[in-house]
Amino acid sequence: MIGAVLDTNVLVNVAIKADGIAAQILALAEERFILLTSKFILEETSGVLARKHTQARYRQRTTASQRHGFLQNLREAAVLVNVKTKLSVIGKDSKDNPVLACAIDGDASCVVTGDWHLLELGTYRGIQMLAPAQFLRMIQEVGA
Repeated sequence: MIGAVLDTNVLVNVAIKADGIAAQILALAEERFILLTSKFILEETSGVLARKHTQARYRQRTTASQRHGFLQNLREAAVLVNVKTKLSVIGKDSKDNPVLACAIDGDASCVVTGDWHLLELGTYRGIQMLAPAQFLRMIQEVGA
């Protein structure tokens, strides 16, 4: 089974849009792929969900208890990667480097992201950068 890192933007999308593509992907974790994450990704996801503008726009989906429950569910569903690799591949958005490092240290096959800085890499050290719709198609085809 392949390992995949879901970038923060994908995880935030799961939290705020229960019927979206990202939520469909997460629902297939464990059955179709191994979800890999890191302390950095979990902390960044928590931070984005706690931002004032996120709270204002998605108040009903991002209460403190919902954020806590969502992150706890992620911790239970995912393999927490102990990231040791340090990268500076992406200069325009340095917060993308720890996501790549998680994929490397977790021996992931792909990173699922909506982030253009990662997507434009295409492949890095054999790890594919895939948009959520691409990844969903891939895991649905594998399991068919």
